[in-house]
Amino acid sequence: MNGKMVLMITGKEVKPLIEISISQTILELKQKIEDLTGVQVFRQTLDFDRRIMSNDKTVSYYFGNEVYPEDPPMPIALTVQPLEGQPRFNILVRFNDGMIGFVVRETTLVADLKRMIEECTHILSKYVKLRRLDKEMEDQFPLSEYYICVLSHVEMTLNFDS
Repeated sequence: MNGKMVLMITGKEVKPLIEISISQTILELKQKIEDLTGVQVFRQTLDFDRRIMSNDKTVSYYFGNEVYPEDPPMPIALTVQPLEGQPRFNILVRFNDGMIGFVVRETTLVADLKRMIEECTHILSKYVKLRRLDKEMEDQFPLSEYYICVLSHVEMTLNFDS
């Protein structure tokens, strides 16, 4: 038994794992989520077992004090409050030694971002593979499914086997 546990953040296509001490507060957990995803704390709502998690409670309040290293990650659902008015914002697409900035919305589809990349680089979008937080991004989803927000980084690789 130790005082740390691993949580799986669910609710979107990306399901990151976060290690946290059971003595830390939910607010501290939200800060870790912000550090990982870029999603600001005030936009986050966390839910465990159909209960909204309160910022001032500790992780142990929801999961108990007995945590073991072999325990599987515990899932908690993250809901992200959409940006009001669907504003446009900048993101960065990294590839090889370079980086290109794009202006997008949370509702921009991955396929549309690939078309923007094609217009800028002249690389056909069918060869472009995008990843965010170690997850390959699928064309039919909006960028918000991958926690894309202001100044997020997306990794681009090329796959000419397509």
